Amino acid sequence: VNLDVKGHNGTHTFVPRAKLFWTPIKSENAKRYDYYDAACCRNGEYMSYVETGIVLGGVLSLVIFVFHIRFYRFFGWQKDFEKISPVNRRVLYTIHVALYLFLVLLGTVSIVYAGELSRAEGLSGGLTMGLSLFWLWRAVWQVAYFTPLLKTADRSIRFVHYILTTMFVVLFIVYLLPMAAKFMNV
Repeated sequence: VNLDVKGHNGTHTFVPRAKLFWTPIKSENAKRYDYYDAACCRNGEYMSYVETGIVLGGVLSLVIFVFHIRFYRFFGWQKDFEKISPVNRRVLYTIHVALYLFLVLLGTVSIVYAGELSRAEGLSGGLTMGLSLFWLWRAVWQVAYFTPLLKTADRSIRFVHYILTTMFVVLFIVYLLPMAAKFMNV
């Protein structure tokens, strides 16, 4: 049984490859990135697994944003901020608010422009590679910098550490997928 799906470059016919996967039949006007397997639909059009990963990256960025909003109370920053100078307090607060804006922007762009980012062409290729390297650095930093503190941390802090590490690794992978798919000539 074949599956016809309307895509951004016309209708594509997929043939069953396994129970959960469909492989597109090559068409004359299709480009390389049209050969990704269809993962799910958005607005009546198929999304590739790579594009779905970018959307997941956007959603995770927004989840991290929501989590960061709670940092002030979760980590008791009000008490700690009282101990430092007003200038340093404002600098740290400003950096954190800038991070809010970055995460919201990243999440929104990843969700709205997932199709373009999944192709890894031109600016989108550089952006996804840069984001992938950023999240790889963030995962390594989380493990190297915060793991020594886990010996004395309570259970909730350890749980948050493991969740964040997992999220950073997933973000590294989903933003690496477009370039990996491009170089593997998928």
